[in-house]
Amino acid sequence: WYGINNPKDDHEREWQKEVCAPDEDRCILVSSDDGFAFGHCYNIDYDGGKYTEGTFDTGEHCFRGSCHNGTIFVCKEPLCNDKGASTPKPHPTTPGSGLDCFFGFIGPHDKPTNLTTEICDKNETMCMAIYGEDNVFIASCFDPTQEEGKYNNTACYEGLHCWHHQDGDQSCHNGTLCTCSDSLCNSYNVSSTLPTELPPTTNAKSMSCYFGEKHPDTGTEDWKVEVCESSEHYCYQLIHGEGEHRSEIRQCWDLSYDDGHYHGAGCYKEDVYHHEHEYQDATVCICKDPLCNGWTEGGNVTTYKPETPGSGLLCYSGDSEHYEGKMCNNAETMCMVFFPEGHDTILDCYNPKTNDEEFTTNDCWGGVQVEQTHEHEYRGRLCLCSTELCNDQYFPGSGSKTTLLLSTLISALLINYLV
Repeated sequence: WYGINNPKDDHEREWQKEVCAPDEDRCILVSSDDGFAFGHCYNIDYDGGKYTEGTFDTGEHCFRGSCHNGTIFVCKEPLCNDKGASTPKPHPTTPGSGLDCFFGFIGPHDKPTNLTTEICDKNETMCMAIYGEDNVFIASCFDPTQEEGKYNNTACYEGLHCWHHQDGDQSCHNGTLCTCSDSLCNSYNVSSTLPTELPPTTNAKSMSCYFGEKHPDTGTEDWKVEVCESSEHYCYQLIHGEGEHRSEIRQCWDLSYDDGHYHGAGCYKEDVYHHEHEYQDATVCICKDPLCNGWTEGGNVTTYKPETPGSGLLCYSGDSEHYEGKMCNNAETMCMVFFPEGHDTILDCYNPKTNDEEFTTNDCWGGVQVEQTHEHEYRGRLCLCSTELCNDQYFPGSGSKTTLLLSTLISALLINYLV
C-alpha cells in the first residue's frame, strides 16, 4: 500500500495499491502514536540495511519537516503494510550515533521555536545549521564524511554550499553553514557561538564553475562561483528560449551524470529533462575550463562545436508512415517499435535502462506501457532489437523502404562529411 496519514492534514486521502520497482521486494509502514502513518514499497538498501524485516522501535523519526515517535514495520508479503497491520514484537534497533539534533525548516515568517528534534543515524555524528541569504534556517543531523569531508569541524562557513546527488542534481544554499558535535548544539543562534572559517575548498587544482538558475519569473540571477567536487571536471550550462522567455542553468558537471549522456566537451541541441523540468529544443554546453559556463547574455554558445553523444547504433525514428534513420545517443543501445492501441506506431532509439530495466532483450511484449510515449499513458506492444536499422522489420514489406531510407541517410552523412 502507498499512502500518507498526517495528523496536521484535515483531508485524509485513500491509500492506493502501488506496483513496486524490481528492486523493491518488501513493504514498509511508518506509524506513530499521534496518528501519523506512511506506507510504500521498500528496498532494504534505502536506509543502509538498517530495516530488513519485522518491527523496529525507532523512537523519533522525521518526515517532511515534522518528527513523530513510533515504529517502522517492514514485511515481505504483498499488501502487508496496511494501516491496521499487526506488527510483531519490536526487534532490537540498529544503534545510532548517540547524538540528538534540532530538525526542521524555518521560513522568513516562522518563529525560531518551530523546530523539533531527531535521533541521528550511526554515521551522523554532527549537527548542522544553515542560514540562507533568503532568510531561511535549516537544521538536521549531519554525516561529516559527506561532500568529501569539507564540513568536519565545529565551525561556521560562509559562502555557497552545495550537496550533490547521483543524478547530477544539487541542493545549494548561499549563506552560513555551521556544524557542531554536541547534542542539540544546532539551535537557531548557534552561529553566534562558533568560530567562522574560510569557505572550504578541495585543493588548489579544484574546478570552479558558475552556479545558479534563471527563469522568466525569477528576474536577474546573481551567478555564484561553485567549487566543484573532485569528480566534477566540467562545467554545465543549459539555455532555453530567448529574451524575456529565456531560462538558464549553470553548475559543475561529472560526465557520469545523466547516465553518461554528455560524453565530452561540446554543445548539444535537444529536448532536455533537468531538475524535474522539461526544456524542449534547448542547448546544453559542456566545457572543461574554470568558469567557462558563462557565455554572453544573448546565448552565444558557438564556441564549442557540437558533439553527437552516440552509441554507434542507427535506428529508425518516426511513425509508421514517415520514419528515417537516426543516430542514437550514448545510452541508447537498442532500437524500438511501439504499437499503441488505437494510436500511431512509434519508432525510435531505446535506452534499456528506462522503464525500470524491465525490457532489455531482443523480444516483444504485449499490453505494456513505456516511458517513450511522451507522457501519454498508452498501452500496446513493444518490440526491441539491437542491430542497425532493425526496428522496421515488424512492418510487412519493409525491405524496399529500408533500402530507400538507408540510401538517403548515407547520402546525407557523406555530404556532411565532405562539407
